[in-house]
Amino acid sequence: MNKKQGVIKFRFVFMQAAYWCTVAAFFSFLVVYLRQKGISAGLIGIIIASYRLSSIGGQIFWGNICDRYQSNKKVYILTNILIFICSMMLFKAAVSWQMVVSAMLLGFCQNPTLTNMDTWLLKYYNGSQAVYGPALAAGSLAYGIFIFFYGRQVAGHGFDIVPYFLGICVALSVINAAFTPEQPVDNTVRKVKMNKDDIKILFKNQEFIFLLIILFFVGFTMIGMNQIKPMIWEYMNAGVVYQGYDSSAAMVLQTPVFFAAASLSRIAPHKRLTVAVILYLVSVSIALVATVPMLVVFATMIGGMGYGILLPSMREIIRKTAPEKMATTAQGLGDAVFASVSGMTGAILSGVAIDFMGFKSLLIILLLIQIMLLIFVLYKGRKEAASV
Repeated sequence: MNKKQGVIKFRFVFMQAAYWCTVAAFFSFLVVYLRQKGISAGLIGIIIASYRLSSIGGQIFWGNICDRYQSNKKVYILTNILIFICSMMLFKAAVSWQMVVSAMLLGFCQNPTLTNMDTWLLKYYNGSQAVYGPALAAGSLAYGIFIFFYGRQVAGHGFDIVPYFLGICVALSVINAAFTPEQPVDNTVRKVKMNKDDIKILFKNQEFIFLLIILFFVGFTMIGMNQIKPMIWEYMNAGVVYQGYDSSAAMVLQTPVFFAAASLSRIAPHKRLTVAVILYLVSVSIALVATVPMLVVFATMIGGMGYGILLPSMREIIRKTAPEKMATTAQGLGDAVFASVSGMTGAILSGVAIDFMGFKSLLIILLLIQIMLLIFVLYKGRKEAASV
């Protein structure tokens, strides 16, 4: 690797770090922030669901623009700026409808920015897990370190520091992106529109549909767990600082798994997805029996390891199954199911379940979902093995 390529790789790695620090600066603490403002679990569920719902439209809208004009950089810079504006709108919102609208606008930009960023890197390096894995690890590590210390600052100084830290993170992200190159594109494929046949081909692919099913139910469980955490801290008389510990804990096992993405790619994607589902099941089980905050943090570590296996596997499967001219859109559809459709459903149902049944009952429901998902994945794997 020459010096120029080394600098480019560093920029992609820094892009991951800057994006995740942006997320940590506000959205990661959103539920805690809303709880401190006295917002009910039900309304918080609606706010998060609104965020997830608009993410679906955002994935399709921004992904289509990236694919049509074969450019990720300009969209990435624009959506980062919009993330700051929409975050401040949500931060300053005084009444419920303002919170819901602001959350929708933020969701329309924030999740699609992640998809765009990952697709940009994978296109530049032709899908290389040897580069993508370490870049994810860097983002994960940066997020964990940032949120650990940032959580302590929020606990000590309150949420008034959010605009300053968020502004710095977004500025660094935009400046770095401006100097990061894109893969050269043949002008003959520029401004190519997707057609119905492309979408039909994608949704007729059984591997893609199988992946979407896994993403939905794992995403549902992840969102449900995130909804529960602030209630667990309150129940255990743990302060907001544990939110920082918890978010950092996810990175402890997630980061080395990301670094090992190239080696793990030698294992069949279906087997990797099975391991990820098992890890999420273990995570929920630990949270269900936890009696002290640090045991909940440990459960998050296990879930983080599952995500470290799931994300690269998901990107690899979609890249192989999607038509080239809808690369960003296809990745966006996967993210939409994982973080938006399942997230919207999970946020609403989790909020209602917590209000009416308590968080323990919700944990039992999430555990049953993961058990059924594991049975489905194992059955599908055995059926495929028998057909070979």
